[in-house]
Amino acid sequence: MINSINKIKRLACALCLLSAAGSPAMAVEPNAPFAMPGGATIGIPVGANPPPGHYLSFRSQFSRGNVVDNSGNAIPVSPDINSLFLSYSYVPGIEILGGTYRFSAGIPLLFNSQTAFGLKTTAKGIGDITISPINVSWVLSPGIFASAGMSFSLATGSFKPDGVSMNLGSGKNSASLLFGLSYLRDGWNLSTGSALTVYAENPKTRYRSGAELLIDVTAMKAVSDSFSIGPVGYWRKQISDDANNGTVLLGGGTLDRAEQLGIGIGVEKRFGRGSLNVNLIKNLRTRNTYDAPVLAVNYSIPIGGQRPR
Repeated sequence: MINSINKIKRLACALCLLSAAGSPAMAVEPNAPFAMPGGATIGIPVGANPPPGHYLSFRSQFSRGNVVDNSGNAIPVSPDINSLFLSYSYVPGIEILGGTYRFSAGIPLLFNSQTAFGLKTTAKGIGDITISPINVSWVLSPGIFASAGMSFSLATGSFKPDGVSMNLGSGKNSASLLFGLSYLRDGWNLSTGSALTVYAENPKTRYRSGAELLIDVTAMKAVSDSFSIGPVGYWRKQISDDANNGTVLLGGGTLDRAEQLGIGIGVEKRFGRGSLNVNLIKNLRTRNTYDAPVLAVNYSIPIGGQRPR
């Protein structure tokens, strides 16, 4: 049990919910980012909340690739994505329904460019802000944790409804139900986090993206007191069709459902109070959305509360 608690202290600084990293989408409305990028919670014991205190997380993500069609073939839309997501989490030390409570919020800073059908556009600035007002974690048994919560992505990033420009925001709000499960025993971080997201209609285009399911998986093992390594992956799938009540995009038509399946390797190195997590992921299957290898670097550190041991 002590090892599990120490594992939470070292890793769960990064439990602040991560929002869109500016990834363009083909389904989920053309050139509008997902509410949550694939792999956003990889490496994090999402089933557990950290001890009471304040926590900061800095996540950078880098990718370059192409949008693909329903057969996985590339189309002439090539985004170059560079993002920094700043997130804050607060665990006040109160209980709800027998579990520990956590609040988190985050702001994405995006430095992106895109060439679409010969037209190059750039976008730099703040993306859609994410707020997770509630997340509750329960101890199922020593070293085994489960969590549930909600998050909201707010349409704060700029959005151009031309269908080809690189956008900082999605142009619409969304809500997500979050679930997590973590096994933290004998140096293992076996975690899976899932998000079920529903989107509001974009008032500029009257396009509404279908609901989607995202599942992140981590299987990392400590090989020393400060270093862990293991396979990671994610799966995203739209589970309902898009709806288009306007004519701004696609002449009133819609796109097929998007899907991504990615696998890779993750490493974590702890430096005193903080921890550095690096993940490299390659998609094995992509349909109707952005296809590219992703390098994600996340640094987390407590700024109050109990010190990790």
